[in-house]
Amino acid sequence: MAVAVIAGALLAALPGVAPAWGPPETVAATRSLGDLQGAVLVRVSFDIDYVGLSWTSGDEPTIRFLEDGGWIQWHEAHEDDFPTVGGRTFSHLISASGSRVFEVSGAAQNVRAVAINTTDGPRTLQWQQPQAQASHLTQPPVISRPDWGADESYRFNTDGSEKWPPAFYSTQKLVIHHTATKNDDPDPAATVRAIYRYHAIDKGWGDIGYNFLVDEQGRIYKGRYSGPAATYYEDTLTGENSDGLGVTAAHVGGYNSGTMGIAVLGDYRGAKMLPAAARGAVVDHLTWESERHSLDPLATSTYVNPVNGATKTDMPNISGHLDWAATECPGSNFYDELPSIRQDVAAKLLSGDDTTEPGSSLHVHDLDGSGMSEPRGSWHAKVWVFVHDDQGSPVPNATVSYDWSFASAEPLCVTDGTGWCSVRSDSARKGSTKSITLTVIHISHSTLAYSGNNHDSDGDSNGTAITVNRPN
Repeated sequence: MAVAVIAGALLAALPGVAPAWGPPETVAATRSLGDLQGAVLVRVSFDIDYVGLSWTSGDEPTIRFLEDGGWIQWHEAHEDDFPTVGGRTFSHLISASGSRVFEVSGAAQNVRAVAINTTDGPRTLQWQQPQAQASHLTQPPVISRPDWGADESYRFNTDGSEKWPPAFYSTQKLVIHHTATKNDDPDPAATVRAIYRYHAIDKGWGDIGYNFLVDEQGRIYKGRYSGPAATYYEDTLTGENSDGLGVTAAHVGGYNSGTMGIAVLGDYRGAKMLPAAARGAVVDHLTWESERHSLDPLATSTYVNPVNGATKTDMPNISGHLDWAATECPGSNFYDELPSIRQDVAAKLLSGDDTTEPGSSLHVHDLDGSGMSEPRGSWHAKVWVFVHDDQGSPVPNATVSYDWSFASAEPLCVTDGTGWCSVRSDSARKGSTKSITLTVIHISHSTLAYSGNNHDSDGDSNGTAITVNRPN
């Protein structure tokens, strides 16, 4: 670690270079389970964040996880909202909460499971990408693919050819989705990486299917790669080429060319309401897209597929996935917001209100923690720290110093491009240590001062200290 810190310091001194530790690399394991006849046990060597299942025929399988020495209840592996791929039906990504063992049961045939971890892999140095700008309204801040940890090798075959070369068309419609992943997500960038892996590798698309994604805190993530064909690191944050044409993604079957798909992380089919920060980010992005492509957010018109000429009449310029296909996406609670979202976009277009003053100070915006079980009766605390500036924007490259009530070898963490960093305590015995507390001591940054005005956006701490209880 000392060598890496020195390397980072040297690179930071070079003109025009802004190095930062990148997100963890994705770890995954795929298992072929064959034709299910009862329950099949699967064990992997790493903590699982998400599991995806696919099958060729039969009913939806069920899945359960082994947690803290006991099995949790069975859950149905609901089909996702996309068409089948190569004759296979895919489930939504299923949250595994760090388990290493799961069972799959049912009567489906030719079942395949992929276990994905996007939080604990090795990190490498990366460099910041400049923010793109629109022709008039400023594009809202976007977390680039390098910043959320996209492994660009997923887009290429072993012979170096690109699996899904980009195609570009005029943007006609803006389509809203949800990802049907877990709510109150403590590490949304990791979930974006899991979706990317699932779409690009396991579904075989070669990239993530959404043009943009938004988390509950209102951070916008760049989705589908829109740089020149066969390039690795020439992506555009606008999702467009130099002619202003939008890249084709894979978010509405049969209607992907000429549409822009933006997905909010989480599941809005039940009682969960759309968080205000996520809603604000969606409105800001749709406002920018609407002006850029001369779209009236309150109007409807006929969509014409520029590839095959297929049409769909009376389609709102801002629509939900379920306007295009038989699906629950983006969930009833989100879909019910669309009329007011259209109105808010129209109001922002009329006012031209898109400016945000740069921040001058920073603080803790959110602390989240979880007790993680280990073998032989041990556990450790894992804490995620999110740093904001005084204008509400995430702050990368902020160094957080903290203290544990239980010893830890990690005295510092540095926020990534999403404004998060995560740390863990040393291992403790469940029988003797019931809880572990992390206290933020200071945050340093090259240009922003630490205000100490910490708070917690979801209310599970005071923003300065969080106590994590041992898992059961």
